[in-house]
Amino acid sequence: MVCEKCEAKLRSVAAPERWREGSRNIAGQGRRIGGNKLAERRFVPINAHCIVCHAQLSQNYKYCQFCAYKNGLCAMCGARILDTRPYKQISR
Repeated sequence: MVCEKCEAKLRSVAAPERWREGSRNIAGQGRRIGGNKLAERRFVPINAHCIVCHAQLSQNYKYCQFCAYKNGLCAMCGARILDTRPYKQISR
């Protein structure tokens, strides 16, 4: 569950767009030929954990999807989306 404000952050595509004249992924530099690909790779691991159950998250969220749905919270910012008091929900 993600609120409307955080849904705008999810609209960007993870895969880069194909090369076309005027595309955003080229950034004016062109392609580098013969470089060391291992040294150029920028790997930044995300060490995010759920606040409630401490499960490891693959994206930069505050809550895992199970805890966000169970508590009626936005998974990214933690804003209350839904009042879950009238629902009978089981615990894990």
